[in-house]
Amino acid sequence: MTLSTVDSMSIPSQHVKARLQNADFFEKCTFAFFLITFVLKALTDGFFITQGVKGAITDSKYLTMGAAIFFGIVYMVQRRRNRVFWNEFRQLITVALCFVMATLVLVIAQNHFVQWQIRDILNLITPMIFAYVMLNVLSFEQLFHGMKIALVFSIIGYITQLVLRGVTFGDIFASSFSDSTSPLESNDFSAIAIMFCFFFCYYRSSRWLTVLSTLYAIATFKRMAIIFAVIAFFFPMLFNRDAELPKWFSAISKIVFFGIAMFYCYLMLPTSTALQSALHLDIGEMTMGRSDFLASLINQGYQSFGFGSVEGTIGHSLEMAFVRMTFELSPIAVLLFINNYWNITGRNLYCSLLMVFNFLNLTTADSISAMFAWAVCYILIGMVVYAHGPAVTAAKQSRLFAKWQRG
Repeated sequence: MTLSTVDSMSIPSQHVKARLQNADFFEKCTFAFFLITFVLKALTDGFFITQGVKGAITDSKYLTMGAAIFFGIVYMVQRRRNRVFWNEFRQLITVALCFVMATLVLVIAQNHFVQWQIRDILNLITPMIFAYVMLNVLSFEQLFHGMKIALVFSIIGYITQLVLRGVTFGDIFASSFSDSTSPLESNDFSAIAIMFCFFFCYYRSSRWLTVLSTLYAIATFKRMAIIFAVIAFFFPMLFNRDAELPKWFSAISKIVFFGIAMFYCYLMLPTSTALQSALHLDIGEMTMGRSDFLASLINQGYQSFGFGSVEGTIGHSLEMAFVRMTFELSPIAVLLFINNYWNITGRNLYCSLLMVFNFLNLTTADSISAMFAWAVCYILIGMVVYAHGPAVTAAKQSRLFAKWQRG
């Protein structure tokens, strides 16, 4: 081998240089659209959704999310990066694909379909893909910086919504935790607010961000979110947030949450009046009318035609995700969901706490369509697991650990 041959082999070809330069361009585009997506989510919800305005401008956040995914995938292909969050992504996408396949079978069997189902399926799948791509393209610093910007704009959007609704300081004291009523309550911002709270209660390098995100989650006034916002704030002070839970704990947790979901589903049935009386429960008041939605669905002689068919039948959300999944796809779907979603926590204590909140919230409410909140949730789990969980060994072997190690 001649010296010239060695030199030519040691110098990257012009084609390789161009490919790497293009990859850097696509990384910058991915980060830009990542930021724009969360900024648009905050501002369009705060200014336009609040006033009942819907259309191209409120849908723009979905287009920018799609753009971030597109540029990110191009970058991943050029740089050959796909290892981060891959096992977790497979767990998530398996749930989505099973839901899609079951829905196709039921749609054909019932010969009935509504456009609502496409929206629900996209709401389920899109944040999985978005988080997977962002975790493989963006560095820890980019993601953390992006989340700070997203939090600030989200709070601006929330305050804008309150102003447009005419909320005053005096209204704040009219809030009632027992009745879950408050002028501060926001269906548009509550889901993402609690996810920002979990994010900045784990990454506590800035105390004001931790406090601000916690107060934000509490202010949006969802009872479950308020309880877990307080827990998330104090949790790292009391426990080792990166402790690894034993395997048996994961198995028991899955059984317990599946049992809770099925018990709650039975409790909501109009035929469970004896159990409701024995427990001295006013289900209508406890669920704020959600049990009436289910009774209406059953009285209409509901026949499932797949994921999203409940909303397509009654014209609005049932607001109880696990109950809805049970009626649309059977209890097996709920079991698959709980099993696979718990698996992505990497047995990390803090991620498990986050999933406990999600499961309880999905039992009593319907946050499954909050795609931007789920995107933050998946990104947080990916950042934590690939820095501290069982995936650390694989990450080190593939030279990814340095990317996720907290400095």
